[in-house]
Amino acid sequence: MPVRHCPNPDCPYRAKHGRPAEYRAGIATCSDCGAELADGKGSFDADDLRSAKPLEDICNSSSTNVKDLGKADGELIVLLNAPGAISLPVIQLVAGLGVLVISFYYINQRHFVAVIPALIGFGLFFIGFNRIKHSDRRARRVRLYQRGFAYHIGEKIIAVLFTDIEMVSLSDRQLRHRGVPIGVFHDLLLACRGQVYTLTSFESHAGLYPRETSRFVLWAKKVVEGVMGTEEV
Repeated sequence: MPVRHCPNPDCPYRAKHGRPAEYRAGIATCSDCGAELADGKGSFDADDLRSAKPLEDICNSSSTNVKDLGKADGELIVLLNAPGAISLPVIQLVAGLGVLVISFYYINQRHFVAVIPALIGFGLFFIGFNRIKHSDRRARRVRLYQRGFAYHIGEKIIAVLFTDIEMVSLSDRQLRHRGVPIGVFHDLLLACRGQVYTLTSFESHAGLYPRETSRFVLWAKKVVEGVMGTEEV
């Protein structure tokens, strides 16, 4: 199992494969660029992905303040959720309400068999309402600084130093509906204080939100560069 990796951000292997070269114990230098190897794995594995937590969970153990990050380097970037995250509960709520209205009309006409669809309509309405009520609709934004970045979620601000990030990577996941591509999730994975965290933004193939998410990708790449820069020190 690989236990060492090449920390050089300009390594030819990293440029070709999008991840650092990994080596077993006993090897001192990278065979691609000659850089001295660093201990630990250089990329996330399946176990890391399964155990990853939302970045907002880091606030319980983080004592870093925004003032520790230095000067701001750019504007706030909006992180977007998949459009379908709220549409299904809305459909359930509206459909349930429609079934209730029609059912009560027939019940009022003494067609008491309409009680059954009325109960179904009430169930749909309740499920949709409950999902909307408990959905996380807080605005999510990020901003780059000289020594790290700040993550704004609702009224909370989470500050993360580059030096606290042990490993970082940017990857994509395609969202499909019945085989048709709808959009792409951009995932920034961070290993910090022994735990893996994830920060995700969505980009629609329909071109609904291209500006913010493309800015997120550029921002995430700067975060990766900032972390790699601290590895060289």
